[in-house]
Amino acid sequence: MILDRNLIVSGSVGGTATSPTLTGQAVTATAVSTDSIDLSQARDIFAGNDMVKLRIDLTAAFATLTSLTFEIITTDNSDLTGNVTVVGSSGPVPLASLTLGARFLVEGNTRLRSTGQRYLGARYTVGGSNATAGAVLADFGDQAQDFKVYPTGYAVL
Repeated sequence: MILDRNLIVSGSVGGTATSPTLTGQAVTATAVSTDSIDLSQARDIFAGNDMVKLRIDLTAAFATLTSLTFEIITTDNSDLTGNVTVVGSSGPVPLASLTLGARFLVEGNTRLRSTGQRYLGARYTVGGSNATAGAVLADFGDQAQDFKVYPTGYAVL
């Protein structure tokens, strides 16, 4: 999976190519991503793909909330606050799944332009009480890293 700095909407990647460091956006209450993508500039974003993919990596485990919902949003304002339209949602993810290193994928329709809105970003909606800890690195991409976990004692041929 390749990260494109221009498509990261929450958090940042630093370090070197051989030793990268991931810094997530702290999410302790319902919030939008710190960055947005201007669809008037990124005109061909997701061209030829059936789904928009928001890839989320947890860089810090969440605590005290009940659930967290990840959403792909479009809006009229670069700060992602005006006239928000949800174009994809994970649904509520329970606290037990919000552990360090967990990965989530939210898919949305590529017909973003049909909303008539200029900016693309992410929203994180807290269920229950606000979190006392938790951070996300979120970006848009057309591929999702898939990994398998096999029980011990079995050979994969």
